[in-house]
Amino acid sequence: MSDNPASMERMSGALRTTLRHLLKPQLKALVAVNSPMQCMMKEVCAQCLCQHHDPETKLPAGIVFSCFNQHQPLFAVDFGNLKARQGQNSVQEKVSNLWLNYLLDDKARHLHEPSRIIAAEDAVD
Repeated sequence: MSDNPASMERMSGALRTTLRHLLKPQLKALVAVNSPMQCMMKEVCAQCLCQHHDPETKLPAGIVFSCFNQHQPLFAVDFGNLKARQGQNSVQEKVSNLWLNYLLDDKARHLHEPSRIIAAEDAVD
């Protein structure tokens, strides 16, 4: 399933309502939240925390480190929290993409320039 919180929320709702009669009551669905690991150390920086709620009561049920546990129970994920968490690095990701594009474009320009070979007699110490 997509890592888009809105898509996951729609699927969760459909499984509980319009598709419910087609499924076994004990259905356990997992969703991949695709959490980036900011600290690269798993469960250290807490930038990947994801709120869960009880599927029946809708009350908060706990917080998990989503970098360590990418696959989470579909009916327990707090999709509002997930959307906010996924958006927290939006500016940083856009700046990183711009910088990478700049570097790759610059490298591509240099690949198409005629190579500059300096003859030994033209070299200056």
